[in-house]
Amino acid sequence: MATGAEGGGLIDRAGTVEEEELLESFSLIASIDKAWCRVTPVGQAAGPKGKGAQGKASLDVTVAMSQKNLPANAMRKYLSTVHVPDPQGDLSSFHWSPFPTELTGVTLIAPSPSGGRLLVVRNGEGGAGGGGAEGAGKEGAAVKLEVWGAGRLLREVHVAATVHGGVYADGWFEGVSWNDDETSVAYVAEAPAPAKPVFGQPRQPAATLATQHPPAAPTGPARGRFGSAAAAPAPAGGAGKGKNGGAAEAGTWKGKGEWMEDWGERYAGKQRPLVFVLNTVSGVVQPVEGIPEDISAGQVVWAPAVEGVQQTVVFVGWSSFASNFNTARRLGIVYCANRPCHLFAAQVPSQDASGRKTGSSTSIVKLTAGISSAFSPRFSPDGTLLVFLSSHAAVDSGTHGATNSLHSLLWPKEGISFPHASPDPEEDSRSGPSDVPAIDIPINSIISVVARAEEQGGFPGLYADKAIANPWLADGRTLLLTTAWRSTQAIISVHVESGRVSRLTPEGPISWVLLDVRNNVVVAGASTPACPTKLMLGRVNAGWLKQEGWLWSEISPPHVEYADAVENALKSTEFEVIPILPSVSKTQGLSEGAKQAFEAIFVRRQPEVAATPPAAGGKVAPAPAAPAAPPPLLVVPHGGPHGVSTTNFVMPYAYLCALGYAVLHVNYRGSLGFGEEALQSLPKHIGRQDVSDVLEAIDRVVELGYVDASRMAVIGGSHGGFLAGHLIGQEPDRFRTAVLRNPVTNIASMVGTTDIPDWCFVEAFGQPGMAAFSDAPSAAELQAFLKASPVSHASKVKVPTLFIIGGKDLRVPSSNGLQLVHALRSQGLEARVLMMPEDVHAIDKPQSEFEQWLTVASWLKQHL
Repeated sequence: MATGAEGGGLIDRAGTVEEEELLESFSLIASIDKAWCRVTPVGQAAGPKGKGAQGKASLDVTVAMSQKNLPANAMRKYLSTVHVPDPQGDLSSFHWSPFPTELTGVTLIAPSPSGGRLLVVRNGEGGAGGGGAEGAGKEGAAVKLEVWGAGRLLREVHVAATVHGGVYADGWFEGVSWNDDETSVAYVAEAPAPAKPVFGQPRQPAATLATQHPPAAPTGPARGRFGSAAAAPAPAGGAGKGKNGGAAEAGTWKGKGEWMEDWGERYAGKQRPLVFVLNTVSGVVQPVEGIPEDISAGQVVWAPAVEGVQQTVVFVGWSSFASNFNTARRLGIVYCANRPCHLFAAQVPSQDASGRKTGSSTSIVKLTAGISSAFSPRFSPDGTLLVFLSSHAAVDSGTHGATNSLHSLLWPKEGISFPHASPDPEEDSRSGPSDVPAIDIPINSIISVVARAEEQGGFPGLYADKAIANPWLADGRTLLLTTAWRSTQAIISVHVESGRVSRLTPEGPISWVLLDVRNNVVVAGASTPACPTKLMLGRVNAGWLKQEGWLWSEISPPHVEYADAVENALKSTEFEVIPILPSVSKTQGLSEGAKQAFEAIFVRRQPEVAATPPAAGGKVAPAPAAPAAPPPLLVVPHGGPHGVSTTNFVMPYAYLCALGYAVLHVNYRGSLGFGEEALQSLPKHIGRQDVSDVLEAIDRVVELGYVDASRMAVIGGSHGGFLAGHLIGQEPDRFRTAVLRNPVTNIASMVGTTDIPDWCFVEAFGQPGMAAFSDAPSAAELQAFLKASPVSHASKVKVPTLFIIGGKDLRVPSSNGLQLVHALRSQGLEARVLMMPEDVHAIDKPQSEFEQWLTVASWLKQHL
């Protein structure tokens, strides 16, 4: 990137040359996204027929990593492999492949359980992104599915847009599952887009004109042969050949058609994910039929195969109409655990070698009618248990995040009994939610919602948002999950029969994430605010069920090279998790869990010790150096408000620490990871209780002498921006400046423009807000929203403020932040705006991330 005095605006280019170079270096730090293990018994090659491993075996770990590609404004994805000859013995001989392999144009990859097959998905033009709108591919482009075996490509299938749109790789709807014999893959893709009206000459007969209806589930198989593509419909408009090679009528053009609802933030234009099945032998792709039109499907897994019975898939279904709020609209889903969802089972018709159906039409049943939330289904290795996560506490309370629970149901040995299938699959696709029959299978609770930890440092409850594809230890009854544990992330084991929960990763400030499990070998990532993620291998000690003994060893690449400035900054960074007990006067009438300590993560560079001149003879003089002055403080409350900051590595804040600022991440009451009572104490009290907690955290680090109390700023995004706005309004003399990223500034105006108006009601009124919810709020409700908002304190603000806003944000639309900008400017205050016109709520495009944090660095240099 260019440096120098040219360009300008918010950034003093001439004065931030060092800051820009340092940020470029920090942006080169790679992240570990996923990992897959392949166990190979000595003398045996892995493959669909050789899945197990007995005795001595080697381990290959394939690691998916990503790195920012700033010139291309994209993420560069690649694979590396580490070979561990003896994972149960001496780990000193592990070795990495010399160079990684870049995944160009790849949306996702999915190894089969045996490691003998690999599915590669390419979503066509523009389809290499992360999922949702980004990873769903260009409209009308074919999706390419590649099946790889040992040393060669086995099959390539091109799926036309008339069959389905882009495959989901978003981390939520996303699901890819291989069946037991690895001949079929189930996955989640966008339903075919509805036809658009075509205008112009020559006119078609009225009967053939395109009509506008919600897209029904596709009802037939489509064959994609090796090396050839199923034809997509030719585009209208222009003359001669269209872009896809089809003939187009001269003088015609496509209209827009009826507006259709989508799933909101990050899913703009994506109406309905559905389940599809690829037969890797015949190359035929077919939809799972009979899913009602109001259901979006995702997170698919295969049920255990039963001889002589059609194969079954289990998937999660979300209704377009949230049953816990009185609205006819579809509410946004990303970051929202309070959307009701259920597990469904569906039959998948079998095929002959030519791809023709040999089974009956599809039938589906609901498996979890007795609970308001069920997702991330996983079958036990023996196929007798179906285990799943639940966010029923969020669904039932209305909060967008809450303490989760874990459940199971016994899976019948003979499989699920389906009702008689409709002979007309199109009739199935038109059925409504009430038409899906529910079967009565008792649901067992493994981990219930935890109100508060029973003892200091004890298990605070489950906060896992998904399970990895294979989360099981070798006993087939112990499941591993990643969960927030107060201000850290931990890996826990759960015995699904006894409900016993154990912390597998060591106690302490390191945050962990589970990547894969094979037998009793665990691959994980570990990081801290001062250390990017390292790859770790966990091995169980003999008798671990009694002693809880796990051995953890690092198997990261041996020579990770960072720029000297980055290396020095990371080595000199220190951090501390600080407990803060809320004042007694601010806990009256609250539950016991809400009276317990919350936490803040304090991060800074170690104070530099001034060099002392050498004494006579070249020896260092014993005189002590003068203590360094305390650093300025950046207060960073997280968003949500029911989110959490953990002690993992976050590049932008590591960069700000490297510039000499101390950073304070505050997990105020209402955060995930601290028990349900503390979390539920915040709704109805936003703008007061959370503000008070942040101020008490600031008081604590000032009291400890850690920071310069005269040089403080606050930085926050979303609800963190909401708190930043409140803090500079309620405490106008404590801060020198503030940075607000896509902030909530006026709930009264947000309620009519956001994709989650339910948030406004629940956070302003508490659980009664669920019943009060309306798409046409009353004057009294709008007044209450305004009173709880930062804009109500705008007249008291005294400091210059920087706003960073995403132009395509559907969660907190740009008009909300700009309202406070105009209010501050009308008072003669400096309120500057960095607008990212193509960014959504997270403002996470690589170039946008770079520019915003360089802008923040320049702004802080001027005002702090």
